[in-house]
Amino acid sequence: MTKPTPGEARTERAALAAAAESGERVEVSDYRSETTQVFADPDGNLTLEATAVLSGRSQFFDRVKTDDLISRASSSTPAQNAKGDWVYQVNYGSPVGVDRSTGLPTDFFTLVTNRNGHLVSAYPGLM
Repeated sequence: MTKPTPGEARTERAALAAAAESGERVEVSDYRSETTQVFADPDGNLTLEATAVLSGRSQFFDRVKTDDLISRASSSTPAQNAKGDWVYQVNYGSPVGVDRSTGLPTDFFTLVTNRNGHLVSAYPGLM
């Protein structure tokens, strides 16, 4: 794990506290992806800055690990789709990435495995 640079904090809570104390906005590094940054503002609000991407593209935040997604999904109840794959829709409890349908950060992710339990797909947002 890398140490946050000045003007950056790993968690939302730490960034909000640092912004309030310093009077400057502070990036929440846990929410950073290739296309988004989230900043804590001194007034206690969060600001999302996103770059334009191709429509329909989703992106997990850098801090989200595949093993953690699989672990969280395995403790939920899946639904079976028409192809016989298992679809897990899970609330991660904090933002995991950018939902491809809205372009906004989301706490939810979808994980799909085949009948044998092998990973087929995973993406932020719901199916």
